[in-house]
Amino acid sequence: MITTQVHGRQYVIDGKGEFSPAEEQTLEDWLHAMKAQDAAQKRSRSPETVNTHRKNIREKTDQHNGEGVLVYCFSKDYIRALMLALSISGSGELLRSKPASNLQSKQVAVRFQIGRKEIPGVLA
Repeated sequence: MITTQVHGRQYVIDGKGEFSPAEEQTLEDWLHAMKAQDAAQKRSRSPETVNTHRKNIREKTDQHNGEGVLVYCFSKDYIRALMLALSISGSGELLRSKPASNLQSKQVAVRFQIGRKEIPGVLA
């Protein structure tokens, strides 16, 4: 299990036995939108090794690209967000501690910015 922070948000990566520890590290690098060359340098591996881990993850998740892998991993709770800044009004006011009587039950749309792609999500 890996805990990492991306753009002020904290994430937990837990492959739940589906991925090897090296593949979980590769997921972390994908979450940080790292290129294979940069990930290889960070992990002291060859770029071919990083690309092999990426290929294995794509095969295990039946996805064709990194964005698809991340969407799949979020949907299966292999990657979970621990802290999110939720906007509850059009002005961008952040959810703060308020008395329960002032809060209304509604769904809040959240977008995860990963690299250059946005992945929509909904929280209840």
